[in-house]
Amino acid sequence: MPIIGFALALFLVVGNLPDGLDTLRWGMTAEQLAKLAPVQKADKTHGYGYAEHMEADPDVYVQPTEGHRHREFYFYRGKLYKVFTVYDRVLTNPENYSKLVDDLKKQFGEPARRYEDANFGIKVLHTEWSTETSTLDLRMGAGFIYEVRFENRVAQEKKVMGQLKRSI
Repeated sequence: MPIIGFALALFLVVGNLPDGLDTLRWGMTAEQLAKLAPVQKADKTHGYGYAEHMEADPDVYVQPTEGHRHREFYFYRGKLYKVFTVYDRVLTNPENYSKLVDDLKKQFGEPARRYEDANFGIKVLHTEWSTETSTLDLRMGAGFIYEVRFENRVAQEKKVMGQLKRSI
């Protein structure tokens, strides 16, 4: 895929998400999202948490989807900056991960990097496509496959703010 196509698909919109959500924009509000998709606020007291455990008290909305997956929308300062698509455990295996990587390669070309890390002692494999403004990180670990798309500027701001809080 030409670079311009990749940039349009990943950066001007959140990306080529299935289920008619290709009109999402970074920075939109939860109210704007609710007009496009049936979402509800994630509430850990009602049996549903959220996938991104590295987030401190996130503002998350969830959307069940078809195809053994659900989607989570993360907001910071009232604006959309991250979308998680979480695949059911039944789909979490190296073959399905490889298939998803191949599908994303067809859309976005070769990944910028592949690496492995460990969060809380749990191995997580990452395959990333990235540009100046956005990143798509396909992850496999902790019993799930996650497709994570985020706006780089806001993710970096949140990281810096977290470091400041821990240093106080």
